[in-house]
Amino acid sequence: MLPNIGRVGLISDTTQSAKPTAKQRRFTADSIAKNETIFRTRVAGWAIVVDSPVIRGIVKAITWIHPPPFPLIMVATMHEAEEWARTQLSIPASQGGAKARRQ
Repeated sequence: MLPNIGRVGLISDTTQSAKPTAKQRRFTADSIAKNETIFRTRVAGWAIVVDSPVIRGIVKAITWIHPPPFPLIMVATMHEAEEWARTQLSIPASQGGAKARRQ
């Protein structure tokens, strides 16, 4: 359970990551589905820094199987991710944020 700190913006930098295993991909998809209510109310958005076409395809597959209950975007740089997360956090939760998905 997340501590009561309000909404959060998530940033994942996959630029130094190895390709996730099938078990890791399933865990990620299942975790999002299992914790949908928490994610919907607490996560303002998730920005994923991606420089690999393979990782980009994996993220697309996971979010196709289990669409996230929060805005998600794939970007090329950490700067883009930080700017996008700040913007998402500035949007009132009642407005839901932008449903961005950069492919």
